[in-house]
Amino acid sequence: MIIYAAADLHLKERVWRNRADVAGDAYAAFARLVGLVRRDPESVLLLAGDVFDFPAPAGIDELAFATGMRRLRDSGHRVLGVPGNHDTETYWRPLLFGVEELGAEPVPLGDGVTVAGVPYHRSVEALAEALANAPVCDILVMHAGFRHLLGFEEACQCEESDVPEHVRMVVNGHVHVKDVTGRVHSPGSLTVTGVDGFDEGHGAFRIDTSDWKVSWHPVKTREFVTVEWGGDPPAIPPVVRSRLPVMNLVYPREQGAEVAAFKERHENDAVFLDNVLTLGDAADNPLPGNIQGTMDVGGVIRESLARRLGDDAEAAHVAGGLLDSESPADWLEGYLKERSS
Repeated sequence: MIIYAAADLHLKERVWRNRADVAGDAYAAFARLVGLVRRDPESVLLLAGDVFDFPAPAGIDELAFATGMRRLRDSGHRVLGVPGNHDTETYWRPLLFGVEELGAEPVPLGDGVTVAGVPYHRSVEALAEALANAPVCDILVMHAGFRHLLGFEEACQCEESDVPEHVRMVVNGHVHVKDVTGRVHSPGSLTVTGVDGFDEGHGAFRIDTSDWKVSWHPVKTREFVTVEWGGDPPAIPPVVRSRLPVMNLVYPREQGAEVAAFKERHENDAVFLDNVLTLGDAADNPLPGNIQGTMDVGGVIRESLARRLGDDAEAAHVAGGLLDSESPADWLEGYLKERSS
């Protein structure tokens, strides 16, 4: 049988809230994923968390998901998954549209293939317990911070070695990084969710269980590029399916007028980001090497926290969860409930 695995759809109208000119990419990416799954009759789609970007998504977000789910159901495709850290704890909204929630009980998919799930856990200890009790299965769907997928090791939740030997492979969300290391398959986010994701792969894995061959299928909504301004003006990337490319220009302060003129000349050819760190600013304010020209405020904060918290993985996890959450108070309340249960 054929199984598709995707994660972190983060269905929302805009990539950046204040940029109405970069809209609809998450919806388009999901529609293309649906088309990809429908190419293989009776194939199954696994979703590794964060279908929506908010616990209470907007109506248009739900409409986009409902439309894709209807197409999948009408053509006989099952969709199964686990909640992520952006999903509500009281009720996982994708269940309203036909998604089957995975848990500790293995679910048969056919041809002897079984799949189980471990949802996102705020507590590192709770995640360790869930992994230790994971059932015998072919695929374990997770939403967790594996050490080898994170830029800040101190904030990791688990390691590849924590996965029991009786699990054939893991499909993991949460980290927005496309990677295959050992048995851990991380599809990354389905589309760009920020400047730091411009250079990451966006798409889904296709798993053929006849020989357990895994192939990668990219999903592209438009070109997203970061360009350092050199001696000559950069080339404008091509339009993809009527969507203008997004260009994050990095330039020395003294070339500001030249860059402004370039943007004006090409205002109908591309979308330009304004939230860049210029090369001049970078020279004046040295930042960690992994910033790579863009202001990664979250990264700077994480690195500072890691230095102060040392080897306390649980404290680092709590700090990271509060930093990432749209509602830190709700996140902390959920964490405390999990610890007390």
